[in-house]
Amino acid sequence: MFAIDANEQAIDMVRRRASLAKAIGIKLKVARFESTDFPECSLVNAAYSLPFCPPEVFPKVWQRVSRALKGGGRFSGQLFGIHDEWVTDERMNFHARKEVLSLLKSFEVESLEELEEDGKTSSGSPKHWHVFHIVARK
Repeated sequence: MFAIDANEQAIDMVRRRASLAKAIGIKLKVARFESTDFPECSLVNAAYSLPFCPPEVFPKVWQRVSRALKGGGRFSGQLFGIHDEWVTDERMNFHARKEVLSLLKSFEVESLEELEEDGKTSSGSPKHWHVFHIVARK
């Protein structure tokens, strides 16, 4: 198992649970998606992370995710939609439903839930969310 996060604090949280990490054999890496290759795997869980890839590198990152998955492997994660409050942030990427479906054309979509609602960020700030929650099998 392999865990990557650009935020060292996130990786440190896993390191602090050393017994869990050791028991399941997690390899930890602090890095950005666009600067690393993914090992072959059966699951890519990109929980609220891919939208933070710069738009110019997102297509390459998505190709790496797709290539890393073995046949029958699953992708789970979120992409942000074009009505998301953060859509003006040029450092992030956003997608219309049609684009999401195009990204998933080589997958069997098991679940695709589009959610648009007002809520809060992880820090508690109010935010309008437009999110595609995805589970898809290669």
